[in-house]
Amino acid sequence: METMNPHEWLANELAQKRASNPRYSLRLFALKLGFAPGRLSEYISGKRALSFKQAEKIADRLGYDAETRVAFFNSVAPQTKASKKEAPEVERKLSDESYRKLTADAFSVIADWQHFAILSLMDVEGFKMDEEWIGSRLGISTRDVRFAIAKLEHVKLIERRNGKWRKIENDHSTTHDVPSAALKISHRQSLSQAIDAIDEIPVEFRDITSITMAVDPATLPEAKKLIKNFRRRLSALMESGTQTEVYNLNVQLVPVTKLKNLKSKNTKVPRDN
Repeated sequence: METMNPHEWLANELAQKRASNPRYSLRLFALKLGFAPGRLSEYISGKRALSFKQAEKIADRLGYDAETRVAFFNSVAPQTKASKKEAPEVERKLSDESYRKLTADAFSVIADWQHFAILSLMDVEGFKMDEEWIGSRLGISTRDVRFAIAKLEHVKLIERRNGKWRKIENDHSTTHDVPSAALKISHRQSLSQAIDAIDEIPVEFRDITSITMAVDPATLPEAKKLIKNFRRRLSALMESGTQTEVYNLNVQLVPVTKLKNLKSKNTKVPRDN
C-alpha cells in the first residue's frame, strides 16, 4: 500500500468520493467524519496536525478494515510523536511496539472473534482440526475458518508439529499493548453475539443480567479490579470440568448519565485487560 502522510491520505479520500460523485463537497465529507469543514480543510492542507485520537475517529467513520487502519495509523504516527501537544498516554501508545510494527494479520486476530474462538475450541473434547467441523461448531464458513487458521499460524499462536496442530502458549489475553481500535472492534462483536443470544439461545444455556445504580465514580478503579478478579475466578471454575463448548463472557460497566467530567484526565483509570 502506498505510503502517504495523513494530509495526502484525507485529500485522496475526498478525491475518490468526488470521482464517484462530482457534487460531493468538503462540507459533506466533514459531516461524515464529524469535523467542522474549516477544521477538516486545515487537516487536508497540512496546516493542522492530526492527532491519533482523531485518526481513530476517522478510521471508525470511514469503516476501514484492519489493513487500512494499520496503514493509516502508521501514516499519522510520525507527526503525532513529533507534536509537543500530544497527551502522554497517546504518546506512549504511538511509541509502543504494537503501533509501530503491528501487521494487518495480527490486528485482525485481535479484532475478529473467530480467531480466539478457534483457539478455545482446540481445548474442547473431541476437537478436530477440520475446516468443516470447526465451521459447523462456530457457525462460520469453511473459507473463514481457512483464513483464520492461516492468520493464527502467521502470528505464531498455533503451529503444525508432527502433522498435528497445537497451540503455542502465549499470554494472548492481556490487552495492555493492544491498539484501542482493535479492542473496539472486538468489543462490538462480543456485544453483538450477546444480543443474538437473547433470541437464539435458551435461557438455561446463557445468563444475561443487569443492574442500574447510583455510584461514586471514584470507586471505578477498585470496581475494575473486582471485575478482573471475577472474570478469572469464573474462567477457572468453568474450565475445570470436561470442556465441550466455547462460551464468551462480557462484562459492561458503563454510565447512564452524561458524565460531568468526561474531558477530565486528572483521574487515571487502569486499562482493561
